[in-house]
Amino acid sequence: MRILADNGTTNPGYINRNGQINLGRTDPERLGSDHGQYIYVMHCPKCRTNYGANGTDIFQSRCPHCQNGAEALPLERMNLSGVQIRQPIVSVHMEFPRGTGKLWG
Repeated sequence: MRILADNGTTNPGYINRNGQINLGRTDPERLGSDHGQYIYVMHCPKCRTNYGANGTDIFQSRCPHCQNGAEALPLERMNLSGVQIRQPIVSVHMEFPRGTGKLWG
């Protein structure tokens, strides 16, 4: 029996470490480019771009338009009319760890 950890990254509304918001799976659901993965709709609040990402990449995805992220997976011909953010997003505030001058690593 295989047990998968659920850290919430595939839940709609999840905000990753780069400020990108998971809006949920595409409708209809489509397989992504990674084995056994679905395409999720990601939203960049900075430039308001929606783009596709594999479920395994949600935690680290960056906007392909304004954050130099990886090429987006296709969302064309997707029904995005039911995709919405259920909670208002006020802001994403990120600070550098004291004295490092960078966010991670």
